[in-house]
Amino acid sequence: IFKKTKSFYSAILCRFHKSIMKNKVENYLAQLKNHHRETYEHCLRVAFNCRSLSVTNSLPPQDIDLVYNSGLLHDIGKTRVPINILSKTGELTEEEREEIERHVRYGFIFLEGDDFREVREVIVRHHEFSINPYPRSGEDRRRLERTEDRREEDQRFSTLGQILAVSDIRDALSMARSYKPALGKEEVERQLRSKFTGDLKYIEQVMKI
Repeated sequence: IFKKTKSFYSAILCRFHKSIMKNKVENYLAQLKNHHRETYEHCLRVAFNCRSLSVTNSLPPQDIDLVYNSGLLHDIGKTRVPINILSKTGELTEEEREEIERHVRYGFIFLEGDDFREVREVIVRHHEFSINPYPRSGEDRRRLERTEDRREEDQRFSTLGQILAVSDIRDALSMARSYKPALGKEEVERQLRSKFTGDLKYIEQVMKI
């Protein structure tokens, strides 16, 4: 009886926590939508791709939820980037490009509290699996992963980070932006293979969505 009661209350607490998390995520998304609708819509599509890839790869339910929420919030740091930079139609200056790249760190700082600890670990990686990675390079990641107690956790976040990264790149290439037209499927896949440095199986999977 005690075990059944404990299991029942654990399930109630889990649903309660998910409800609170959902409300917090929706509040953050509302801020992003008000700031830059194009980025908001991009995040919705990326989250859908993330969920599809995580199901395809038979990830555990908690990781499916985690990478989905990370997809929704991966660009939340762009609420700190001036709208004139986000909507610029011409080529960015070096200073503007640096400001755009700061959105990853802005998002890491912006998402506060223990509820978003794991989300922050995933979103900080979403530009680290590309030919020009930021905010950390591959060597930076490898140096952090050298201690035994971090390897298992870092492998988990690396997997989720790759799923988020390939989903992000695929959508950015596929959709028209203020500074570029949408690309066709063949060109999207060609550029993915030149830009994405993670496991190539994710390219094949994301192109089937």
